[in-house]
Amino acid sequence: MKKTILLTVLLVSLQSCQVYRPVNTDSIQPGKFYEVTHKNGQIFEAKCLENKSESITITVNENRMQLPKSDIQNIRKQKVSLFRLAAGITATSAAIILLIDNAKKPTFLDPLAN
Repeated sequence: MKKTILLTVLLVSLQSCQVYRPVNTDSIQPGKFYEVTHKNGQIFEAKCLENKSESITITVNENRMQLPKSDIQNIRKQKVSLFRLAAGITATSAAIILLIDNAKKPTFLDPLAN
């Protein structure tokens, strides 16, 4: 039970470490992951394969596509937030210490077991 609680606390605290920062279409780098908003409103995560002057080549769900830059409404680069990562690690460490410390204390069920 304790392992399940610790794992849940760890996963919840570290899941928000990924953030997206707006970038210019000319600064897109091959090999990086981006959140692309198409002009029709469709949003998808993609990995850039190639950046040309008029279009970018990306993979979405292992499907390769060439997207004209004029069809892109917004593009954001996926980054790790060091502040959120540090806060998540600190909160997880504190939760683990509190759980371990409280595990040694008697509970309300102890008198019933005797």
